[in-house]
Amino acid sequence: MSHRISLVGRTFGKLTVISDAPHIPTKGTRSICVCACGVTTIMDNSNIKRSMSCGCEMRKGMPAVHGHARHGRVTPIYRVWQSMMSRCFNPAHPAFKDYGARGITVCPEWGNFPTFLRDMGERPDGMTLERKNNTLGYFKQNCEWATQKAQNRNQRSNKVLTVRGITGCVSALAEHFGVPYARTLVRLKLGWDLERAFFEPSYFARLAASRPHK
Repeated sequence: MSHRISLVGRTFGKLTVISDAPHIPTKGTRSICVCACGVTTIMDNSNIKRSMSCGCEMRKGMPAVHGHARHGRVTPIYRVWQSMMSRCFNPAHPAFKDYGARGITVCPEWGNFPTFLRDMGERPDGMTLERKNNTLGYFKQNCEWATQKAQNRNQRSNKVLTVRGITGCVSALAEHFGVPYARTLVRLKLGWDLERAFFEPSYFARLAASRPHK
């Protein structure tokens, strides 16, 4: 029975190993590394000592080691994958506390960038990678491309309410009923009931309505 040797915590040149990579039976032992240049990448353990970096020295005018660069620059879809991996596996990433530390993981297949690219395709302009169910991790059936506005509405911090038979987050409901979002949000934080928070006219609207028409 083979024994998996972990390199977590070790540094090789510019590479620091931060986690064992998700296991794929057809692949050898791999690790998730952070390069001194800030790039997070997955590498075969047998290559880490030889590579000593993510390949950042070669990017100018040459294809990057991940094989998905144009004119020597990393593509948007690769940056999406890189950011996803960092949030879930790199404790130094600012968002790690909301992802990796919370148990949000990346499926083993997506530890391989070409598989992620095959499943999700190129990132459409103006779209971001969103998990349909925020309690689950990143895998094909749970991910889609969404506008930033739609993603903001899907944040864990957004409270779902039902007002006059319509269910949604505060911003979606405010848009549906045509009422000011900021005003409604402040009212809810002050403890107003839903009906008043959404539909009671503002002081200035009531004042204007009370004035006699000339």
